[in-house]
Amino acid sequence: MFNLNWKQLTAIVVFLASYGSTAGVATSASLSRETNHQALAVTQSRSVFEGKNLAEYLQAHVVQVVNGHEVEVYWSKTGRTYKVRVLGSGSAFFVNRTDLITNHHVTTIDNLNESDVIRTFIYDRLEQGELREEEVNYEIESELKIGKSNLIQEIRFSTGESRPYTVIKSGKLGDKEIDLSLIRVEGVSNAPALKLATSEPLSLSRIISVGFPGVVDVLFPKPIATVGEGTISGKQTMPDGSEVIQMTVTISGGHSGSPVINQQLEAAGVSTFVSRDPRYSFAIPASDVLAFLKEAGVKNEESVTSTIYREAIELYNQGNIGQAFSKFLEVQALFPYDAHVQAFIANCRRRIIGKS
Repeated sequence: MFNLNWKQLTAIVVFLASYGSTAGVATSASLSRETNHQALAVTQSRSVFEGKNLAEYLQAHVVQVVNGHEVEVYWSKTGRTYKVRVLGSGSAFFVNRTDLITNHHVTTIDNLNESDVIRTFIYDRLEQGELREEEVNYEIESELKIGKSNLIQEIRFSTGESRPYTVIKSGKLGDKEIDLSLIRVEGVSNAPALKLATSEPLSLSRIISVGFPGVVDVLFPKPIATVGEGTISGKQTMPDGSEVIQMTVTISGGHSGSPVINQQLEAAGVSTFVSRDPRYSFAIPASDVLAFLKEAGVKNEESVTSTIYREAIELYNQGNIGQAFSKFLEVQALFPYDAHVQAFIANCRRRIIGKS
């Protein structure tokens, strides 16, 4: 939990500002009483954690959160009205069949800034070939008239499809502030969901971060979540006494709200901010996320879609293409928004035809 005002918090989240004064390397926790337990857990999970197509499986649980404004801009030079979208993005992951967890700062939409609208308008016209770089000057601003605007709040899937979402709970755990939001996406009832870890993360244990690049409508019309690997460095204490997990995994803009996944394929935390020097990343621990969900009256449950998806990948990796094909079709019927499942289905079809 962060007992800071949101101006202070925004200065350290969004992965841009420095928090180096308190973000030193954590002292490794003693593993003497847990070494055997940790070794057993690592041995049991290693085959899954290092398995083929693990990235595709995990990416299905994570979506891109896109927020901002769609603004009408009239350009006297052409006599046309254009729609300009000034957007920001983050990541979120399903904690049950319908609900997602992300950061509070991801779902907080800034007030509309006319300078951003003009900058985006110019960029769009350059991209469309309606404007040349040598024509960009201060006179353009006088040719523009900014009209009405609408809020954009949507979830984007790897297929390129999008759905609006509703904020269920945000920014508070008890009487303290916390950088979490619980959101519900419309029209989705069988999403693949991650279980949250109920055990404390151990220092030096391996983790995976899954989040989206912070680029919206610029380079990637169908963005795919990126996957990074690192270790738990320990925990740090925030000014309000709450704790954050310190990690070596590299995350960047757009990864706000992404899950940090342990070797049991559970979400051990939620990425929230990074430091600059040294460049460590930090996550809200799963224990706080579970308390946040409990306060909202929402359960964390792994969905049947996740189970079937995992079975499909195991069959696929074993070469049982026919059985895997049937399982992938089940996943697609339950959750038709994952590009990787579509690719698996197409690949299975090619391999089945090739054998016939």
